[in-house]
Amino acid sequence: MRSAAARTLAALPALLWLAADASAAPVTSNIPINGNFSTTIGVSGNAQLTSASGNFKQWLLFTHANIGVSASAQTVGVSLTSSPNVNVNGSGTANLTYDPVTPGTPLALTQSGPTRALDIDINGVGGANTPINFDLAIGNLNINTSLGTFQLKLSIDAAITDLTFQSTAGSTANPSYLTPGDLTATLNGVVTGTLVNVPILGNVNLGTLYTLTNAPLSFNIPLPGAVTTADLQGGAPPYPNDLQATFAVNATGLTIPFPFTQPLNVATSQSVPNGQSGFSSLTVNANLNATISLANPAYTYNGVAPNVLVPEPATALLFGLGIGGLAFAGRRRG
Repeated sequence: MRSAAARTLAALPALLWLAADASAAPVTSNIPINGNFSTTIGVSGNAQLTSASGNFKQWLLFTHANIGVSASAQTVGVSLTSSPNVNVNGSGTANLTYDPVTPGTPLALTQSGPTRALDIDINGVGGANTPINFDLAIGNLNINTSLGTFQLKLSIDAAITDLTFQSTAGSTANPSYLTPGDLTATLNGVVTGTLVNVPILGNVNLGTLYTLTNAPLSFNIPLPGAVTTADLQGGAPPYPNDLQATFAVNATGLTIPFPFTQPLNVATSQSVPNGQSGFSSLTVNANLNATISLANPAYTYNGVAPNVLVPEPATALLFGLGIGGLAFAGRRRG
C-alpha cells in the first residue's frame, strides 16, 4: 500500500494543472514605465497685421519733425528656422490587463476610475521637464511713413514644455492598441523684432518685444502602439516570475498637429535726443495663427510587473509528471 507522501506526489500533476489553469484569469497591473520619445517639428500658418501706428522723429537742422506711422491690414507667412530632431526621455504608467500565464499575453489597456490606461509625461522623467526648442520667423510686415516704407521683422525663440498624454478611455491591446486621449503641452517663447530699411536709420534692433508664457496646446488623438511582453526568468521556476512589458510605436507618416492662435502686440517707446532720428513710439497689433506639427512620432517605454507569471498548464503538467515519476521510482526502490 502506498504511503501518504507517495499518494500526494502522485496527485501533484493534476493539482499543478488546476492551479496553473485557475491562475490564467486576467490580471491588471498599473506598471511604472520609462523610455524615450522622438519626433520632428514642423510649422505652418501666418501672422495677420491688423494695425500699426507711431511717431518717427526726424532731426532737421535744429529741431525734430514728427512723421506719422501707419500700416494696412496684411497677412504674411510663418516659417521654421530651426527644426531639430527631438529625442527626449519620459515616464508614466500603463494599466495593463494580461493573461498571467508565462510569457504573459497582453489583453487590454484598462481605464478604471482615476487609474488611466496610459498616462505619460513625454518629456519628463524623474521630475525633469526637458524643453523642446525651435525657432520661428514671421514674414516682414510693411509699415508706411511719408518718407517711405520699411519692414518689421519678427522672430520667435520658442519651446514646448509639459508635453503629456493622458488617456480618456481604455483599448484592447493584443498586441496593438489605439488608446483615445489628450496630448497636451504649453508653448513658451520670446518675440524679438528688427526694423528693416528704415529711412535715415537703416536697420533698428528692437530687442525683446513680447513674451509667450505657457500658451496652452492641446490635441485629442488616439495614441497608436503595440505592447509586447517577456518573462524575465525565461519561463524557469521558481514561480511566479517577473513580467516585462514594452510599449512602442514608430508612426512613420503620422503627424500630430497643435493649432494655436496668439496675439503679438508690439509696443515700444523711447526718448529721441536732439541731433538724432528715431521712433518715439511704435505700436503694432498682429495675431499669430499657426500649427505646430509633431511628425513621425516614435516612442519606446518599458516597465516591469513583479511576481505575476505562472507556468503554462502544459508546463505545469510535465513538471508534475516529473515529480510523480520520481516519487514512483523512489517507491519502487523502497
